[in-house]
Amino acid sequence: MGLEGTLVVSKKMVEEIARNFLAQNHSVLDVRDPILEDHTWMVDADVMLFSTYHRKTVKINAETGRILACESRPYPKIASL
Repeated sequence: MGLEGTLVVSKKMVEEIARNFLAQNHSVLDVRDPILEDHTWMVDADVMLFSTYHRKTVKINAETGRILACESRPYPKIASL
């Protein structure tokens, strides 16, 4: 029997996948509570790159743990130098 249709990737694992992915190019400030929608985990995170804050949304397949997409939008916060 296969694992088709079952959630193999836990909420904790998804947080780590998103954090490790984003940490390759950003300073990760906060990873928010993941939300599951249609077999896809949606993980929001606050990151900083060159003193600019961004909110990233990482989409991760709930069955494989594969990253499907990463979306970015500016975060209305000013870095203090």
